Amino acid sequence: MAGGRRNVMQLRIRAMISLRFDRQMLLVALAALLGTLLTPLAAAQEKAPLTLRSDSGPVTEYATEPLLHEPSGRYFQFVSCKEVHCGNWATVSAAATRRYHKGRRGRLAKPDSWEVHSFLVSNFDIGKLTLTGLRYICPSRSLVWIDGEVLDSGFGIWDRTWSRTGDRCSHTSYMPVYYTANRRWQATDAGKGFRGYLVEYPPPSE
Repeated sequence: MAGGRRNVMQLRIRAMISLRFDRQMLLVALAALLGTLLTPLAAAQEKAPLTLRSDSGPVTEYATEPLLHEPSGRYFQFVSCKEVHCGNWATVSAAATRRYHKGRRGRLAKPDSWEVHSFLVSNFDIGKLTLTGLRYICPSRSLVWIDGEVLDSGFGIWDRTWSRTGDRCSHTSYMPVYYTANRRWQATDAGKGFRGYLVEYPPPSE
């Protein structure tokens, strides 16, 4: 009789141990699943292809790998729409903010020094109509970067004419600045379409 009780007790203990082990394994599996589900959204956005909506319909983008400019701590990327226009300044500026790299949100690039400019033209095939994050604000007659900083240092990489013919604030409040085929800056009408644009991913502190 006593031996039977011991056997029953041993079976109960084994059942409890097995149940505890199964619970532990379930918790481990749930933790792994939760970690997968909580993968940062930015990482998914880095890999997802982006399609712009322009006046002519969907436009496919072709992006280079982001490159680090160590002195400034910024990553830069060139996005091209090949032979079609990506869109005007408003469309392209919004598209840049939908890009992420290493948890950093993108924005139109600031080639704000000779060093950065040289880095961009040396590493990317910047061609005609490549948009930057600089605008000429017509009412204040000032040059303002995408982050609101005013360009007042005298630095500039202007083409022989600073604006396209006839596009001088005649019917617009601002003029986007882009790279010409000469890899120099030029301003144009806000409604102008661009075939490519430069994205930067600033450090988190910015």
